[in-house]
Amino acid sequence: MPRTLPFLTFGQSYVEQGYGRNASLSPFNVALRRAIATSAAAISTRLGVTVAAGDMTQLRQRGIGGSAILQANDGGNGYWVANGNSAGPLLTAAVAAIGTYADKPQFAIWSHGEADAQSSSLNVANVQTAITTRLFPDIRSACDSGAPNSVLIFVDILGFRYIADQDRENALRDMMLNVISSQTNVFRGSEKYAVELDSTFHPTQIGYQTLGAHTGRRVAELIATGNVLEAPAIATAGRSGTSVTININVPSGKTLVKPVHPAHFGLYDAGGVRLPYSASWSGDSVTLTCPSVPVSLRYPDREVFFDASRIVRLADPADPIFPGEPGLPLQSRLPIVF
Repeated sequence: MPRTLPFLTFGQSYVEQGYGRNASLSPFNVALRRAIATSAAAISTRLGVTVAAGDMTQLRQRGIGGSAILQANDGGNGYWVANGNSAGPLLTAAVAAIGTYADKPQFAIWSHGEADAQSSSLNVANVQTAITTRLFPDIRSACDSGAPNSVLIFVDILGFRYIADQDRENALRDMMLNVISSQTNVFRGSEKYAVELDSTFHPTQIGYQTLGAHTGRRVAELIATGNVLEAPAIATAGRSGTSVTININVPSGKTLVKPVHPAHFGLYDAGGVRLPYSASWSGDSVTLTCPSVPVSLRYPDREVFFDASRIVRLADPADPIFPGEPGLPLQSRLPIVF
């Protein structure tokens, strides 16, 4: 019987439903199995465990639907970190469960933040402290007490939900980007903004599949090659009059999908009013022209109506994990002030 490469998912419903109920798990496993089949020796070296080409993956699921990161933001579905930054009930239970696993998870996928974004008393700095001083350290120590910082964590970047406050969502997304850039072995997972939601405020079936495929590709690339899988990214943005030109880095050898009217670019004037824009492309740069002078750019920003065809992304992959898998979308970044 083949061995299994165990991994952990933790957070709230995006992992509870997406992985625990299989929609994200299946495409994720395809990406991992492809990597194991071709790069078992490299994965063994990188993770410090024995992996053979025929090995399987094994999910360890600790996501709790509706759970908050921090006690102050608990809406009744539980929390992971107490207000004083001690372990909350959900974190205590997760650590205890991990302790019973004979084979500890080698990496983890974290998908969280939707519940905290609904809290009118949200303090983003307190949430970040809870993550970096308690949530991540405790999960990592449970997975590898001898070298906790060697445990890789992939963060699915917060998107938009219809029932949350946009400003709080934006603040939490910025916080997640800061956590990724400041913490050892913490990486980007999927971009939640780029998938459509159903009437329950969760991804559609293909949305869950996309999240699993994209995170799977990122995990597979890193553990097989040691390289971070590149997505298109905003390199620079400059303003001239009422126009902003955004230069996009495109991974070598990849093709960028360039919608005629690209979505999720948030341009704001000095009064904080979001401005409409028209768009024109020149190579991999897009110029957005507004009716008045913009002073800042946010990406992504919420759209009134979601339209996947308006998202700037890579062309559909040549090796799709499922039929119709979209290419990696333009990734989130911190706001730019002109």
